[in-house]
Amino acid sequence: MNKEIRQSVNENENQGIQQQPTSKLVKEMVSRIPDGNPEKMAKMIAKTFYIEMTRYGFSCNQIITVASEIVGCLNNELKKHEEPCDADAGKRD
Repeated sequence: MNKEIRQSVNENENQGIQQQPTSKLVKEMVSRIPDGNPEKMAKMIAKTFYIEMTRYGFSCNQIITVASEIVGCLNNELKKHEEPCDADAGKRD
């Protein structure tokens, strides 16, 4: 965490701003979606995460770095589940 972000977090804590743990916040958000729609949940979580990052003073570039890291983690997870390519799979007779 860089100096500006750490300072912002400390200022918020010193002002008595109480933060819920992320897991509790996510559970609360999910409970508010009556149909349990995964698309709605994903958007809601993303927006909340973005708001929290801006609240703590993350710059646009830092938020992009976080988003890129999340996409990278997803990409790595998807690669684990890929089937190996068959050398003949793309050939036509």
